[in-house]
Amino acid sequence: MNSRMKRGALYCVLIIALMMLASCGKSAGNNSNQGANSNQAVSDEAASEETTEAAAEETTSEETTESEESQATRIYKDADGKEVEIPANPQRIVVLEYLGEALAVGAKPIGTAGYLIDAFAGKVDGIQDVGDVPVNLEKITAMNPDLIVSFDGGSDREDRPQLEKVAPFVSIAWNGTLYEHLRAMGDIVGKKDQAEQWIKDYEAKAQSAKEQISSVVPAGSTAVALGIFDKSFYAYEDRNIGHTLYHALGFTPTPKIKEMMEDGEASGAKEISLEVLPEYAKADYLFVMLYGDEKTVNQKYEDLKKMKMWTNIPAVKAGHVYVVGPEWFYYDALTLEWELDETVKMLTAKPE
Repeated sequence: MNSRMKRGALYCVLIIALMMLASCGKSAGNNSNQGANSNQAVSDEAASEETTEAAAEETTSEETTESEESQATRIYKDADGKEVEIPANPQRIVVLEYLGEALAVGAKPIGTAGYLIDAFAGKVDGIQDVGDVPVNLEKITAMNPDLIVSFDGGSDREDRPQLEKVAPFVSIAWNGTLYEHLRAMGDIVGKKDQAEQWIKDYEAKAQSAKEQISSVVPAGSTAVALGIFDKSFYAYEDRNIGHTLYHALGFTPTPKIKEMMEDGEASGAKEISLEVLPEYAKADYLFVMLYGDEKTVNQKYEDLKKMKMWTNIPAVKAGHVYVVGPEWFYYDALTLEWELDETVKMLTAKPE
């Protein structure tokens, strides 16, 4: 073999060797990258598992906290003086009284008394009728309430022992004021702040109402609310419509009404005879509430309007007599809020 051929052969061997080395280097690089990628995948999977576990632990912790909160209890001393263990955050409440207060603080009950269902038509969707006094104990039991709220009872709440076997039972003082009722309800259902906010909003609304009627109702004007029933007459103090007149709108009670308010014996209203009615009705503004058989009470009122004792009353002479229906007899947060609006409308419009 001549020297040229030898050099060509050597070049071929050298090229082949270089190609083989390059191939090995590339393979090693690939193997290194694959190893790194594999390690990264394992690391990512581990991190993902840790995140999932942390999320699961957090969810479990939240659920445990919510469960503990729903099961937490506290002791509440009610209007009957009984210390009752009640849920700290009740969810399934039955209110046998004070439905207006429960709704005002945002605690919609699952059941309430039948007459309240009728009184709050349009606001009671989803709330079951559990009867009046006595209530439907079997139905309430089936509803599985976690709290029952009513008025302080005596003989009017003889079913309390049976109701206490169904769920914690607490009472609110019947003779309390609107704000006392509202604050008690807020405390019982864990919504004190909502109760205070409602009071704040109501007082602002009352102030606005005073300003609206100031142009037509002279300062210091007296007002009286009378009730005409089938067989009786009633004068009202500062509950029911009286709260709207004296506390919200600032009317002055007449001497007879003031006596009722000070002695505290009337519990909101006092039955009076026809003979003494003019003494109680002697006011600048008169609100007449008709309650009972419609035909009977309307006729009774028509007969009264023909009597001289009636025509001599200052409010009658001035044309400041306003006739209202039985819905004005309720004494609760929502009714009084509605009543405030209605009273302003009547006073700023033409009287009867």
